[in-house]
Amino acid sequence: MTVARSAEAWTRRASWLRRHGAVAALALAASAWSLWLHGGSPVPTEDAASYLWMAEQFAAGQAAAALGLVFPPGWPLAMAPFVWLGGTAEWVGAWLGALALGATVPAVRGIAERLRPGAGPGAALCFAFGPLLPRMGAELFSEPLFLLVMAWGTWWGIQGRSGWCGLLAGVAYWIRPEGVLLAVAFAAVQPRRHLRALWLAAVAVLALPTWRFVVGLPWHLLPLHTFHEQRDDLPERGAWLRNLVAMPGPFVEAFGLASLLLLAAALRWRRTTSAERSAAAPLWLGIALQVAAVASFVVRRRFFLSAAVPVATLAGAELARAPRRVRALGAWLLVGSGLWINHNGLIPASRQVERELGHWLAAELPPAAQLVSDLPRVAYFAGRKPPEPRHFTAAQLVEQAAAPNVRVVVLATQSRRSSAAEAAALLAAPFEPWPLPEPLAERCARQGFVVLRRR
Repeated sequence: MTVARSAEAWTRRASWLRRHGAVAALALAASAWSLWLHGGSPVPTEDAASYLWMAEQFAAGQAAAALGLVFPPGWPLAMAPFVWLGGTAEWVGAWLGALALGATVPAVRGIAERLRPGAGPGAALCFAFGPLLPRMGAELFSEPLFLLVMAWGTWWGIQGRSGWCGLLAGVAYWIRPEGVLLAVAFAAVQPRRHLRALWLAAVAVLALPTWRFVVGLPWHLLPLHTFHEQRDDLPERGAWLRNLVAMPGPFVEAFGLASLLLLAAALRWRRTTSAERSAAAPLWLGIALQVAAVASFVVRRRFFLSAAVPVATLAGAELARAPRRVRALGAWLLVGSGLWINHNGLIPASRQVERELGHWLAAELPPAAQLVSDLPRVAYFAGRKPPEPRHFTAAQLVEQAAAPNVRVVVLATQSRRSSAAEAAALLAAPFEPWPLPEPLAERCARQGFVVLRRR
């Protein structure tokens, strides 16, 4: 009897490993790949500088300061407890982003299996080794955590668990505003079953401006949208027709081979069964809503990643229809192209000078001295609040520098816009070049960075 029970136990373990071992290994590989890419990134992305600063403010108990930035607070809030415990914001962001990517893989696999048995592995590969997404974790963007919440919200939605779907859609909204569209997609396809999801998501949406109001900030339903409405540096913003025409290229750049599989799935739509169409309908609508959100703003390949979960699952289901040899070739192409594109798309090593310059300024400037710059990373590494995520005109930069407590101005005069070089010329009277030590001076000159201090 003992031998029989032992054999049965080993059989159960072997069955569990067959069913879950591969997805667990892929999840670990996705996390490790993100961390490896982070190790090769000299600095985080410019938007991440604001997220890191917000996380540090939350950790220090300065909620009003953190919420004063236009970025949603969900990603910084997730980092804040670990920063409070003593971790550096960059280290915390890299590990949380990597773990979020890995934890999303099982949900993507599960969703794809619900669409079509055997689709899970292909969908997981489309997600974990896409041409863009792994770099988002490495460069400390909010996408990994956002997609983690969206994936599990989608999983509960296809299970008919409206409450969890709506709750997670609301949580996703705190990370990126497009998150609420998850609840909209399910409620639109199955209004009776998923109306509850809309109510729960709405509560989470309203909670954010309410918190801002409590800490003394204006009550704005969507501060980021309000900020973009006031911008004058994005002439293509809201140009629907122009943006729709411009979408195919960036969409393919965002998803690579998965985008071609998605096109094949769309062409096959009429030949699928009604049950398959019913199961996939919320996913297709989710993609359409996310694409519409991009069209209403500006087209950037990164913005399409908000649809990464339904794109990966539908692409995986399409790949599962192919013959075995074609599936194997597709898997190799997915992994190979993803590895190559992500590795070659990292932030250039020359950008390390922004970290070096920021740290030098942090050591040289008095705590109360303010800095004006069009380089968010320099401001962050100097211990100052990063500037707003926009391009400034020369007049706007000069106006900011006119504040009496501004001691230093740092400008990138070799950028594609001429405003920084023009501002540097206009500031020649109240400011003077600040001599930098070598080799920092030579590196800054090579990048076209001008450092001015008040006379």
